[in-house]
Amino acid sequence: MILFSLALSFVDSYTRLLVPIRSGFSLATNSIYFLAETPYVLGDAFVEFFEPRERLQRQNLELKERNLKLQQLVIHYQSLEEENRRIRALLGIANRLPFDTKLAQVVGINPGNPSRVIVNKGSSDGLSRGQAVVGGSGILGLIADVSNVSSSVMLISDHDSAVAVRVKRTGFRSILGGTGDLDLMLLENVPTSEEILVGDILETTGLGGIYPQGYAVGEVTSFLLEDTSAYAEVSVRPLYELNIIRDVLVILE
Repeated sequence: MILFSLALSFVDSYTRLLVPIRSGFSLATNSIYFLAETPYVLGDAFVEFFEPRERLQRQNLELKERNLKLQQLVIHYQSLEEENRRIRALLGIANRLPFDTKLAQVVGINPGNPSRVIVNKGSSDGLSRGQAVVGGSGILGLIADVSNVSSSVMLISDHDSAVAVRVKRTGFRSILGGTGDLDLMLLENVPTSEEILVGDILETTGLGGIYPQGYAVGEVTSFLLEDTSAYAEVSVRPLYELNIIRDVLVILE
């Protein structure tokens, strides 16, 4: 066997007789090597294909989460900016008023009566029953009940609310009563002969000593006559959207 190997080596070194045979063996060997490596190559290609895909999906989810967080931050800062603007407006009004006031924030609503709201100031802040509550555009209601740290506000839309008012255009005086509906109040005891127009503004008279004089309360939305009644039915809507109250001023005097 050794002599045979030496003979082959000699023939291969000094002749080209074995070149075709060596090429054939090389081709066969390369084919076997290729077949043996194919699963590994395919495995690497599979991993290289899906790994970037998973990484891109993960990065996409992270970007979506970050985008949502940024959107929430924008909403939060816009809300703070709006709140600061409302408070600055109320404080500006308070600085011009001839009486003491206390800024309060609405922190709750009576579940059974949306015309009663809770504010975050109480007797420890100088609040007491019967004090008027105003907003940026007019009268909102009065303090109905007080605890040490919070108070209940009866809005002008409440069934038990009654505000002495006058028609700003004509000076006609009457009582504005609540109905329990945040968008509807009724002007009481209006003679059918009285000239009241849709769009007329009602303001406080100051009678009764609860609400200061000259504060806007509502706007006339309808004037209905009935043949069997000596009085007209006059509907009024609050000038202030009572369902979006956030900050109020309580008149302490």
